[in-house]
Amino acid sequence: MADRTERTQEATPRKQEKLRDEGKIARSIEVGAAAAILAMGLALAATGSTIARTVYTVTTRAMRLQDVGNPTYALASLVPALGSTLLPALLATAVVTAAVGLAQTRGLFNLSLVMPKLERLSPASHLPRLLPGKDSALELGKSLLKLVILGIVVYRIVAAAAPRFALLAAVEPTVAAAEVGSVATKVAVHGAIAFALIAVVDYVLARRRFLEEAKMSHQEVKDEHKEEQGDPTVRRRIRARMREAARRRAVSDVRKATVLVANPTHISIALRYETDRDAAPVILAKGIDDVATQMRSAARKHRVPIVENRPLARALHAHGKLGQYIPVELYRAAAEVIAHVMRLRAGAYV
Repeated sequence: MADRTERTQEATPRKQEKLRDEGKIARSIEVGAAAAILAMGLALAATGSTIARTVYTVTTRAMRLQDVGNPTYALASLVPALGSTLLPALLATAVVTAAVGLAQTRGLFNLSLVMPKLERLSPASHLPRLLPGKDSALELGKSLLKLVILGIVVYRIVAAAAPRFALLAAVEPTVAAAEVGSVATKVAVHGAIAFALIAVVDYVLARRRFLEEAKMSHQEVKDEHKEEQGDPTVRRRIRARMREAARRRAVSDVRKATVLVANPTHISIALRYETDRDAAPVILAKGIDDVATQMRSAARKHRVPIVENRPLARALHAHGKLGQYIPVELYRAAAEVIAHVMRLRAGAYV
């Protein structure tokens, strides 16, 4: 691992993707906490009156059932009613929290990160987290800041509602419960908004810290580029092998040719034309310089006629493709060459 002072390059997309696969991403727990509180506050705002009435009804029934002398029956009958009332708010909070978590991780779910590992059971692996440090001081500071903000929010809202609270004893219990629920909702919403501001700042800092820790040294960038592109020496060796294979194939295919069109020294083109097989001449092989010379040697060895036609050889090399018919505009010139070869062969058998 490169020293931190050597890591001056921004992390490449490949490095960031690798870190993401390892579960190392920029994220803030404050974002999830703020989202959960806000979702709970909004859910309470939407269902607060219903919850207040249910709480009043449940409390009244509990008192009556307690008089009967069967607290177990009382609890069993009250929990479903209270649970069904709170369920929408709890579900909304869970869904929003999960959605925010997925948004931060861009849908990352790595099963290996939650699988049990023996090293996690070792107390020594958790010791750095327990010791005072920069991160622990930062977390402590955030926690204290949230407590202070929450205290201010609660104080201001409750202080504003204090005159109304003094009158609750004289109103219907359902009205009193609704008022208390309204105040609790305000506390949740305003607290969530304040926490959201902290979460934004915390996420920006987390993102900056992540990018700083993900930086790479010049050598790491070069090594990664080498891995992606391949070692230059290996690439040169592969290209050399490919050229050698192409040369061997070109020289080998000359023996199947009808004629070898030459430049006369720099270019050689092997053409095949069999009347019962080909609708037009086919380019079997192409070569320049040393390969062209070897193709001519192979042509002499296998008794393939060599015709020197500089314009045709150049045109076939520039515009023709291996294994395909020659271009239409070269049919006439190629036909003259092949006809010449046919006449030579015919004369040889006379």
